[in-house]
Amino acid sequence: GGDSRIEAFPQGVSQIGYLLRRRVSSSGGHNKKGDASQKQKRKVTKSSRAWLDRQASDEYVKKKGDSPSRSIFKLEQIHKKHSFLRGNNGRSPKVVVDLGAAPGGWSLYASRHLSPSSTLLAVDLLPLDEQTHAKLEQAPHEFHALQGDFTSAQMQDEIRKYGSAASGAVNVVLSDMAPNFLGDARTDALRTMHLCEHVLHFSMPLLHP
Repeated sequence: GGDSRIEAFPQGVSQIGYLLRRRVSSSGGHNKKGDASQKQKRKVTKSSRAWLDRQASDEYVKKKGDSPSRSIFKLEQIHKKHSFLRGNNGRSPKVVVDLGAAPGGWSLYASRHLSPSSTLLAVDLLPLDEQTHAKLEQAPHEFHALQGDFTSAQMQDEIRKYGSAASGAVNVVLSDMAPNFLGDARTDALRTMHLCEHVLHFSMPLLHP
């Protein structure tokens, strides 16, 4: 005798994915014409100006040097605490996958900790920064840039192929991915968590210590 108001989630759909579909479908879409479109343009312009102001005063932007992004400091802090690019035996991982790699800051940082026998895969919808890509191509270890949608079965099969070539030994999966934000905080949060779910469900059966 359960509460009839509680809806069951469709089979194969996560709670976050289900809520996301409900929220996007009930919002009436994001392609409205006229005044709504003009209002959207004004919002983008205002937020872009605020972003430029933050960049101009951000200490990490000033310190990033030849890195294509300041996010490299975030990965550096995590690695200093957990040393995940070094195994318990002190060896470099065989295969490192960087999801949402563009413009390439995290891949560049990971590359500095890898041995010549390692493989680094950088995956993103967008191409890497040209200078960063060139540096990674010159690294002593194997490097591959895969451009496409990580959530597609084809791209995930491509990543698994490199893991299989290294005896299935994908040791590290990095992800700094985020969806293109729509401007609605709740919907954007659901879309971000849904993307995190994709990474988690893909990585768990793939990773080896």
